[in-house]
Amino acid sequence: MTMHRDLDDLAGRHLLRKERGRAVAFPALTMETATRFRENSALAAKNALCVAVADRIRPGSTVLMEDSTTLFPLVPVLAELEQLHVVTNSVGLAQRLGAAPAVRVPLLGGHYRGDFNSCTGPTVTRALSQIRADLHTSSRSRSRRRAHPPPGRRARPARCHRRRPPRT
Repeated sequence: MTMHRDLDDLAGRHLLRKERGRAVAFPALTMETATRFRENSALAAKNALCVAVADRIRPGSTVLMEDSTTLFPLVPVLAELEQLHVVTNSVGLAQRLGAAPAVRVPLLGGHYRGDFNSCTGPTVTRALSQIRADLHTSSRSRSRRRAHPPPGRRARPARCHRRRPPRT
């Protein structure tokens, strides 16, 4: 009976799927990239990256943040800033920043993907073409136009992109 309880627990946490007479692991792509697996991995590196980015964000800025869990440790810093606009497709980031009274969080809509707790698709792409941000943060896999790494490959650390001032 203990084995069945253990399998029920793992299935309840979406770590495997129970089928008649067997347990089946999710595909490698889901295991490596789903938010529930990435959220608590490499926390020391994520914290260090967020500390390095934090001093680039000023009150009154507009920051574009994608759904990388690398950015989650940055939330407490952002919550302290005045008149900040954080534009994101990440439901997780929007939820974390939602309680901050001085932070406005426009959430980019689109097709919701539960494994990644974010919105994707043409609606998000169209909205992004209309946004002018002071700072864009993304994972390295995003900067190489790969939404999530293929099976067997790890996501790369986040990058920070500052908008260049117009030429005069």
